[in-house]
Amino acid sequence: MTVLDGVSEFTLQVYADGNWRDEWDQADAMPPAVKLRMDLKGYGEIERIYLLPDYVRKGDGSES
Repeated sequence: MTVLDGVSEFTLQVYADGNWRDEWDQADAMPPAVKLRMDLKGYGEIERIYLLPDYVRKGDGSES
């Protein structure tokens, strides 16, 4: 199944302990952030970093 046409490269990395990693081996936890990078025909390389909700909730000062 094609999700998006024109993608020539796609990478996903996770952020932990101050480093971007290609693998995540903690089944009982989520990383603080993920980085999505893809090369799209007509647009070039696009990179997005997403903070994951659990990390944002813990770090936003809203805890009681």
